[in-house]
This record gives sequence, structure tokens and C-alpha cells, in this order.
Amino acid sequence: MHDHTGRLELTELQSTMDFEFRRSAFVNAGYWHFDEHWLNHTYPQDRAFLFAQWTAWRPLALDLEANVGDGILFGSTDATSALAWSETYTLNATARPDPRVTAAANVQRFRLAQRRDGADYFALWLVGVKTTAQFTRRLAMRVYPQYDSNAKHLDVNSLLSYVVQPGTVFYAGVNSGWDQDLVTGSRRATSRQFFTKASWRFAR
Repeated sequence: MHDHTGRLELTELQSTMDFEFRRSAFVNAGYWHFDEHWLNHTYPQDRAFLFAQWTAWRPLALDLEANVGDGILFGSTDATSALAWSETYTLNATARPDPRVTAAANVQRFRLAQRRDGADYFALWLVGVKTTAQFTRRLAMRVYPQYDSNAKHLDVNSLLSYVVQPGTVFYAGVNSGWDQDLVTGSRRATSRQFFTKASWRFAR
């Protein structure tokens, strides 16, 4: 891609291979090369990536995605911008211990550093687990805690739903947040919201 003056903005070269194992495991692996222009510099970047999925056991499904290699520290000036080392990992796991219970976990790790073994510009974990329980055909509950290690913030969202008839549903829930005190290091509640909602279907 080029800008209106003909200057190179982005070049991307990608090579991948797919592997399938008895239809229950799948792997995609490959290599990316980028030439990306930012401000007054063009940064060449090389990355390796991997995606793996496993579904052999019905109560549990897993997939993992990894992307490691060069990245860019995007600054507001040339002096604050630089070629860097980037790592992104994502793990998804869905467990169904019972037909009425499903737990879906998502774990993400992101790191941007001066180099692979160098100091971090920043690094964080994002973790969330959404659990849904279907008590009866009408009554269900969902709980979704999420944690951000960079902000040291924990969110917990809960939702209870009751189906009166198809299209008519009542909801009640609570959204809560906790943050870590920078002085004492203790965790305290910083937000709490209760809500109700109704969805009504009018039928003749």
C-alpha cells in the first residue's frame, strides 16, 4: 500500500501451513514479514504465529494463538518511536461439565519490550471466565469475572434471567468493580450497579 505521494505505507508477506489430525486437532503455523511506515521511518518486522485447536473431548474445547516477533513502539515523534519486540498469546477454553453448565475462559497475554530479553515497555494479562447455568428451561444465570493486570482492575458481572414465554423475559443483574489502592495495596470496591430489564412480546 502507498499513500497519495507514492510513498510505501505497508508491505505484507505471509506464508502458512495447515495441519489436521483426525479432525479433532488443528494447527496453523506460519511467518509474517511487514514493512510498515510510521512518521519518517519504515520499520521492517518479522513475526512467527501459531494457532492450535483441540476438540477431541466433547466436554472440553481448547484453542491457543501465539504471535511473536518484531513490533513497533508507536510514539508521537521519531524520538519516542522504535522497533520493539512484541508477544501476544491468547488461550480460549470452553468446559461443559454438565449439559446445563458452560464455562468459557479467555486468557490473554500481551508484552511489548525493547527486545526479547530486554526491559518491558508494558506487559499485561487479561483474564475472564464466563459461566452460564441453565437451572430450568425458564431460569438461567450468568457470572462473568474479568481481571486486567495492567490496571489492576477486577470486574464481576452477574445476570439472572427468567423466561415467562418465548420473547418475554425478565432480567436482574449487578455489575461490580474493584481496584487496588496504590498506597495500601488493598483491593476495594469502586463501582456497583444493580439493574433490571424486561423484554415483552405482544402476540395476537
